[in-house]
Amino acid sequence: MKKLFILFFLLWNNISLANSGEKEVFVGALLATSKNEKDHKKAAEAFKKACDLGNAQGCYFLGFLYEYGKGVRQSYKKAKEFYGKACDLGEAEGCNNLGVLYYNGRGVRQNYKKASELFKKACDLGNAQGCYFLGDLYEYGKGVRQSYKKAAELYKKACGMRDDKKHNVIEVTDEKGKAKGCTSLGFLYVSGKGVRQSYKKASELFKKSCDLGNARGCGVLGLLYEFGKGVRQSYKKASELFKKACDLGNAQGCYFLGDLYEYGKGVRQSYKKAKEFYGKACDIGLELGCENYARLNKQGY
Repeated sequence: MKKLFILFFLLWNNISLANSGEKEVFVGALLATSKNEKDHKKAAEAFKKACDLGNAQGCYFLGFLYEYGKGVRQSYKKAKEFYGKACDLGEAEGCNNLGVLYYNGRGVRQNYKKASELFKKACDLGNAQGCYFLGDLYEYGKGVRQSYKKAAELYKKACGMRDDKKHNVIEVTDEKGKAKGCTSLGFLYVSGKGVRQSYKKASELFKKSCDLGNARGCGVLGLLYEFGKGVRQSYKKASELFKKACDLGNAQGCYFLGDLYEYGKGVRQSYKKAKEFYGKACDIGLELGCENYARLNKQGY
């Protein structure tokens, strides 16, 4: 699970804790980073006080604690309540997370239309994940009229979102949404849906996604290098990208790296290494990895 909170250096942002609820949010953030469960409970109390004072971040973080059961009894219903308060106060993360609850039907009746409205609000407030999720709904026609063009626009917005949003006490990073937006837009360029087909443009987007730590982006970029689509063909570069994807937990990356080792493409041929990476793919849940691991095992490797 991602880090709950990222503390921002106060003087950097010229912050005054005198503003309503900010002191409580700052105290809550310090407590929330502790490994002590008692501190998590105190963090929840601090966020609750901040929320009661009308602080949007306090409401958002309290909702987050309820969603994941940190310092409070896990409750999607309570998470929905506090995400809703945060959203009403203009906190983009609150709108986005509430949208996710509606998308998955957690603590609320599942409703794609309502989710789309919340993702739109989050996106309009500058939240990359909100833009990405709304793009996904447009791509697959869930709660909105299906439109690859609209999906592409929203993925592009997510991918290009700038990191210049500053919260008074805590800066919430949104790079996962950016990376997913880049990856999904890359796939539209591969297929030519909603955009003019271009492997070169897709490769640029997958690279940006990979640089942001998106395992899927690394893996797909590896495939483009393996087959020379939009980039100069290079098994060596493909192997490096598959390795990065695998290290980030992508089963396909592990499998494709195993394939390169089995046939000695871009790496020194090694059945032992091939079996190792097929095994990793299998452990992550890719059946093809299990099959190839069993095949090499049967052959005595």
